[in-house]
Amino acid sequence: MSLANTWFPVFNGLHMATGHSGTSTADALDSSDRGSQFAARIAGLPSPFDWLFPQHGVGDAWMDTGTIDIQSGCSAVAIAAGANRNEAIDRRENERITDGRSRPTPNWFAWKWRTA
Repeated sequence: MSLANTWFPVFNGLHMATGHSGTSTADALDSSDRGSQFAARIAGLPSPFDWLFPQHGVGDAWMDTGTIDIQSGCSAVAIAAGANRNEAIDRRENERITDGRSRPTPNWFAWKWRTA
């Protein structure tokens, strides 16, 4: 399986992907809280209440909530595409759902993960 053949076409328009990486003995469990907490973090509260609950970047929000209800050894993973290394890292670390950024050019990927 080739990274270029498998993932580059998927990211032709997709800014960031979030998910889990597990094993045959470590998996993400069904969760009643993960989705709503992720949504709350990427949306934040509108001004003037944004100081109370600020909007987070997609990657950071997923690192905080993607480890909810997962088994030991499973990881929350966020991956972003960019035209080059710096753009991919910037998207992974900073992109918010309200940024209005252009479609990424999937020439480079930057990912991060957090294990439970």
